[in-house]
Amino acid sequence: INAEYMGKRVGSAFPAVTVRDSVALQLYLLQDGLGVRGVDCAIGGSMGAMHALEMALADSPLRPKSGISICGCGRQNAWQLAFNIVQRDCITADPNWKGGDSSNDAPPNHGMGIARKLAMLTYRSASSFSERFGRETIDTPDGEVLKVADYLDAQVTSLVKRNFDAGTYVALMGIVDSHDVGRGRGDYVKVLQSVEQPFLVVSVHSDVIYPPADQLELAEHIPNAQFVSISNDEGHDGFLLAQQQLGFEIQSFLKGIRAQHSTVTSPTTFSPRSPFRLDSISGFY
Repeated sequence: INAEYMGKRVGSAFPAVTVRDSVALQLYLLQDGLGVRGVDCAIGGSMGAMHALEMALADSPLRPKSGISICGCGRQNAWQLAFNIVQRDCITADPNWKGGDSSNDAPPNHGMGIARKLAMLTYRSASSFSERFGRETIDTPDGEVLKVADYLDAQVTSLVKRNFDAGTYVALMGIVDSHDVGRGRGDYVKVLQSVEQPFLVVSVHSDVIYPPADQLELAEHIPNAQFVSISNDEGHDGFLLAQQQLGFEIQSFLKGIRAQHSTVTSPTTFSPRSPFRLDSISGFY
């Protein structure tokens, strides 16, 4: 931690961070901070799915015994990168962005708001928007507006009221865009084939940002993977809304894993970690 920035805005000085960095920090804190000696399963959805996969490949005594990847991928593809490029451009084009050193008094909320509207389209699907909004209009203090426009405006208002930081928004997109399990490890497919743990790979058939092809790729190449598809029209956020089905699939997977390992009694070996270091992605962009 750079003491120079304690209690201050870091702004453009914030370093590029990867999913792999996040995983390394999580494992470091679990072991050295909490004294955790073993992880049965790493589970995550969307960006969390990237973490679960990276955790399965981590060089750590806390490497999980199994993993669950929900609506994720093994590497961010051009389609996903493109959406984030446009969102990033929306934010950086705001005059208040100031190269990442915007002030609390004049944040680039207009640019971040447009980025947020674009992101909301990727979280859902065309059919879900058609069913929910159609071409309906509603009356507002500013006059009659399309219901879908009011919804998108409300999402922006909610984000701004939470004082969400545009720099954080950009940094999070950078983390997601860094995701590629093959980076620095060799051939992408061979890296997936090296995953030793049992994995449950979950897809939502209407997901437009992380489509089923991404999850099928993982299930095809991870040797001990099971694939499950959730059928609803809610898009990427569908996994958040299908709690009963998803819960059933997760419980079934974990019960199967526990049954396989019920005779194993030896504890996970605990060993000290070396000091935490950031993954290097200089020149990524």
